[in-house]
Amino acid sequence: MLSCYSDEIPQVKFFITGCPEPWIHSGFQLELPQPITEVLRLHDVEHSLVNSDIRLFLRTLVSNIAKTQSNCNFTEDWPSPNDIDILCKKAAGLFIYASTLVKFIKSKYYSPTERLAFITSLPQSPTHEGKSGINLLYTQILEQAFCGIDVDEEELYSQFRSVVGTVLLVFNPLQAKALSTLLRTHNISITLHPLHSVLLVPDNGVNPIQVFHKSFPDFLMDQGQCRDKRFFYQPISQSPGDIAFKPQTDGGV
Repeated sequence: MLSCYSDEIPQVKFFITGCPEPWIHSGFQLELPQPITEVLRLHDVEHSLVNSDIRLFLRTLVSNIAKTQSNCNFTEDWPSPNDIDILCKKAAGLFIYASTLVKFIKSKYYSPTERLAFITSLPQSPTHEGKSGINLLYTQILEQAFCGIDVDEEELYSQFRSVVGTVLLVFNPLQAKALSTLLRTHNISITLHPLHSVLLVPDNGVNPIQVFHKSFPDFLMDQGQCRDKRFFYQPISQSPGDIAFKPQTDGGV
């Protein structure tokens, strides 16, 4: 449609983004759109430019935390240039890693200074950063999320698999109240409260709960990536078009 009518709207440019799926790629190889299409492959962008963008993103957003959270005591140079250097190295050119770091640090339920110190104190290793490092980051976020909660451990992780598994697998995202009704529980806030860096949990209770990035469900549903049995679960097909939730241990949906 765009290629057929582009001549009639010559003053407009369309910016189209997507994964390099074969059907998308072949569509832009057709005779009509090819002469008027310019392709930019993100993996071809210079690493120095990517790292520069991520550094600017991290420095701006983490610095803004100190400006917006007046209830915390920040030093004048927080975050320090060294802190930003460490965060950039951990991101290793992966924007979702940087984005998740910011959400983890700025959570209004925890001290940003303590969370930044926790992240920067983790061992630096090239094998644990970037694409492989996002798995380690998710593991650390989940471990931190439920550390020190005074609830029976098995009950806690059973609740986690039930609530988060449903959020990931429902066809249409649900509000917190609808999710509680579906699962017949009133304690989902205990589970969702510490997960704001990986799940969009609206404060108003009206908008649906959603996942920030597909890499999170991919992580939780792949035993090769999520090696902690407390968090791993596996969706199984019951029949064509149907999905069921199969927890690693009892207590899921």
